Amino acid sequence: MVAACRRAGTHFSIRMGMNPSIKRTSAAVPGHAWKPIRYPRAVLDPDTGELISDAEVAEIPACTDGR
Repeated sequence: MVAACRRAGTHFSIRMGMNPSIKRTSAAVPGHAWKPIRYPRAVLDPDTGELISDAEVAEIPACTDGR
């Protein structure tokens, strides 16, 4: 999927479940790399039941460079 999106030149994001490897990778991203985003419509947090409209994203090149 990532390769097809990259070939098409599209912007994309992937939501992944948390596991120890993902947590380590996320913790290694420098603070300045995280960019705030606002969802156009709030989404329901399945764990808390709260509505969420803000988040932060960061590109992790090791996950998108085709390795």
